[in-house]
Amino acid sequence: PLVSLMQDQVTHLNNTAGEGRAELAAFLGSAQSDPSVQERALRGEFAVLYVTPEKLVGFVDDDDLPKKSTEPTYFVRRLREMVEAKTLGLVAVDEAHCVSQWGHDFRAAYRALDALRLHLAPNGEVPLMALTATAVGAVRSDIASVLALRDPFIAVNSCDRPNLRVRVAKRRGAETDLKTVADA
Repeated sequence: PLVSLMQDQVTHLNNTAGEGRAELAAFLGSAQSDPSVQERALRGEFAVLYVTPEKLVGFVDDDDLPKKSTEPTYFVRRLREMVEAKTLGLVAVDEAHCVSQWGHDFRAAYRALDALRLHLAPNGEVPLMALTATAVGAVRSDIASVLALRDPFIAVNSCDRPNLRVRVAKRRGAETDLKTVADA
C-alpha cells in the first residue's frame, strides 16, 4: 500500500506541473523497470523523489537482510554526490514508526535506514526528517535514536478531526443503506 501511495503522490504532483512543464516528482523502488528514471533523479531533474527503503538499503525482506555494511549502496553513494554538490535539500522518512523496534515488522528495510545518517549525512550536511501519524512516546524516542536525529523538533498533534463524522446506524437493506451514505 505504501508503494501505491507514493505512486499516487507522484502522479498528483506531476499533474499539477501543467502541460509542457517538466515532471516534478518520480518514484524509485527496488523493482524499478526504467533505469533512466534513476539516472534522471540522480542528476537532480526532480524536485521530489519518492524512494522505497528497500531501494536505499539494497534488500527486500528479512531473508535478504545483510550484515551491517560499512559500505553504502550504489544509490546512496550517488545521493552522497548530490549532497556534496548541494543539490539534495532534505531527506524525509515517511511512516517512520517502521524504524522502531516496536513497529519494524511491517517493512524490515526500515530498520536499516540508519544508513542515511551514516553514509549520506554523517555531519548533518542535509536535514533528516521523520514523519509518522502513529507514534507513542517510546516509538518517537526509538525513531530519533535509530535515525540518529540530532536534537529533533518533535511535533505532536491531536487525532481529533472536526471535519470527520462517525455515525452508527442499524442496517435496513442495501438500497436504503447506500442511499443514506450517498445523502450524507
